[in-house]
Amino acid sequence: MQQGDREPSISELIDQLKQVRIQEARIIAQIERVNRQGPAEQFVDYQVGDRIRVTNGVKGTRATTGTVTRVGDERIGIELDDGTRTWRIRKNLERW
Repeated sequence: MQQGDREPSISELIDQLKQVRIQEARIIAQIERVNRQGPAEQFVDYQVGDRIRVTNGVKGTRATTGTVTRVGDERIGIELDDGTRTWRIRKNLERW
């Protein structure tokens, strides 16, 4: 140790450990989501505000593009360009 450097306090070390655990939980959740997808599906991590295109049919509307409004474990909430709101699983969406 050089002169002027100090050892972190116990509370600083505990705070660092808490941050590592939070990051670990996020990574584990991502791994579990990818694992549920199965090998045939490619995992795309959508975020609120992303522009997407719905690849399967949407009843009652001709709009197939929209914006992500919610991201769940299984489904993605979308507001289509005509104002219609719907949910789709990841495999029925693509970035636009």
